[in-house]
Amino acid sequence: MKIRLAKAADSAQFAMLHSKARNTTVGFFSKVSVGFLNQYYKCTLSHDDCVALCAVNDQNKIEGFVISTTNARADFLNLKKNSFILGIYLLSSMLKDFRLLFEALDRFRIAVNGNLSNSYVKTDEGARGIYWIWDHSGKNSIWSGTMYNKHLHILYLLGVKNFTIEVDKSNTKALQFALRNGAVITSENKLKDGRIRIIASYNLQFKFVTKRDIFNTNQERLS
Repeated sequence: MKIRLAKAADSAQFAMLHSKARNTTVGFFSKVSVGFLNQYYKCTLSHDDCVALCAVNDQNKIEGFVISTTNARADFLNLKKNSFILGIYLLSSMLKDFRLLFEALDRFRIAVNGNLSNSYVKTDEGARGIYWIWDHSGKNSIWSGTMYNKHLHILYLLGVKNFTIEVDKSNTKALQFALRNGAVITSENKLKDGRIRIIASYNLQFKFVTKRDIFNTNQERLS
C-alpha cells in the first residue's frame, strides 16, 4: 500500500469510493450522482488550499482518501465560482429528489455571505476537514488511520495549529477514532434534518510535539 498526495485526476476514483459509501452516510452528498461527485472532487482537488492524500494498492487502485482545506472560507468561495458547472451535474439528481435544490442553495448561501444559521455546515473559517473515506470491502482498512494521521502531519508542517472536523453523532466509528486520536469536542448542533452534528478540533501543535522536542526543551532549560 502506498500513500501519496492526491491530484485532480483522481476525482473519478474518489467519486466511485464516495458512491460506495452511500449506505453508511446520510445527507446531501449521499443523494447526488457519481457525475456530480466527480465534478465536485475535481473542483476541490484543483484548489490551492486543498490538502488531500490517497492510499493506492499494488494494482494502482485507490482504496481510500482524506481531503481537507487550510482555508474553509476559500473552499466555499471556490465552490461558488464553480456553482454553474456543479449545478448542471446536479440536475439529474434533483429529478429524483427535488429537495436537493434547497440543500444546494443552503451551501451557496454560505459561500455568498458566510451565514451559518440553520446551515448543514458549521465551520466556515480556518482549516477544516472535508471528507475521509475508505473502501472497507478490501483487506487494507488498517491503513486508513495511518493515512489520516499523515494528512494531519502535513497540515501541521504547513503551519496549521488547529484543525476542525464535523462528524455526525450517529457515525460512532469516526467519532470514536477522532476522540482517541486527540480531537476535542467543541460544540454540538442539531441540523435541519434532525441529525446531531459534532464539531471537534485537533490541536496539531500538541499532537505533534515529539518526545525529542520535549527532551530538547528540558535540556535548554537546564543549560
